[in-house]
Amino acid sequence: MMNEKKERVLKFDGVHNFRDVGGYEGAEGKHVRWGLLFRSGNYAKASERDQQKLLDLGITKVIDFRSGLEKEQAPNRLPAELQNAVVEIPILDAGNKKLMEEMKIKVEKRDFSMMDFDHTEFMQDTYETLVTEFAGSFKTYFEAVLANEGKPLVWHCTAGKDRTGISGAMLLKVLGVDDATIYDDYMLSRKYADKRWLIVLLLFLRSGLKGARQMRGMSLVERSWLERAEATIVKGWGDFETYRKEMLGLDDTDVAKLRAWYLE
Repeated sequence: MMNEKKERVLKFDGVHNFRDVGGYEGAEGKHVRWGLLFRSGNYAKASERDQQKLLDLGITKVIDFRSGLEKEQAPNRLPAELQNAVVEIPILDAGNKKLMEEMKIKVEKRDFSMMDFDHTEFMQDTYETLVTEFAGSFKTYFEAVLANEGKPLVWHCTAGKDRTGISGAMLLKVLGVDDATIYDDYMLSRKYADKRWLIVLLLFLRSGLKGARQMRGMSLVERSWLERAEATIVKGWGDFETYRKEMLGLDDTDVAKLRAWYLE
């Protein structure tokens, strides 16, 4: 089946924010091939029809950025054919566990003072952490993409917006897609990401509308979050080209391979 209709957003029964990043103009006026590079939310509620759709799309590799806690609470439901095709790259693993433990304590004590925090600043700081402390994880991501040698693959986290979004932005950047297009693709998650976070529901019931509103803001995406990541790279390495060589481990030969496989 592939993605013959060249649809940006593919509809699944229980998988949110499943998107094809094909069609964007990249290096030398070539375009990202449709039906090869997909990004999404998690597969914990994937139906049998969803699982078959992954096979019909020709997916040969699934890259999972979720933490151990996330996977424990919501294990993926993947077809048997893809069970051994999963590459696990847990990002923010310790941080997620610590945050959840702190949230649980606050809920039990009915202490919701943390709801006064600035969610935009918090997420900007998170994105800065992603491109610095977790650069090695994104290096592993690119190693997995290279190892797949141009065959269809999908990468995801829980909502398919932050870890998935920043890795997707990096890949499009390597393929020569312009920044404006990359931001537009990133911002599509405001519409398509799964916003039904367990934490949101929990805090809504226990702390009222203010807490839920704050957490809902974190369940979306804002342009400034990705801008912080970009600014951090420029500040620390001068430009993305230096960053991708030094931190992502991608030399010019690697870039040429990716462009040969994924551009037409």
